[in-house]
Amino acid sequence: MSIPDKRHTYAYLFAESTTMPLDSIQSILGLAPDATTQAGDPILRGPAGHVSGFTSWTLYAPIPNDEHLGLYGLTRWLEGLGDVVAERFGQVSELGVHVGLTVVQNMDVEEDLETRSNARNFDLSPAALRWLADAGAGLRIDQYLG
Repeated sequence: MSIPDKRHTYAYLFAESTTMPLDSIQSILGLAPDATTQAGDPILRGPAGHVSGFTSWTLYAPIPNDEHLGLYGLTRWLEGLGDVVAERFGQVSELGVHVGLTVVQNMDVEEDLETRSNARNFDLSPAALRWLADAGAGLRIDQYLG
């Protein structure tokens, strides 16, 4: 999956660590990431000269920009990853790796008011919440007004 169009709402699973190397995280998860960062890599969004203080592994939810993140998107994706993947995330979490799901909502207030769009909300089913709990994953919601 390619990195989503950042002008819209998108979501991703992440595993971040200051101590565990990226290859170890990937070996346990058994999935190819969509994006990675090594500790010490330059931070692209931020002041010049700043570097990442941690290693990160990222898997983007393959949800098209025109599809709602609710039960038709985000929940279906998490449930579709299966119990084995949740257990693998749980293993890295137990080893001290910070694991989570991030939902990013880039909102254009004027456009949303004009179109009366309600596509900025999302739902997680009880099964999806159980998946996150089994994965040892937190939930981070980033909201930006444009």
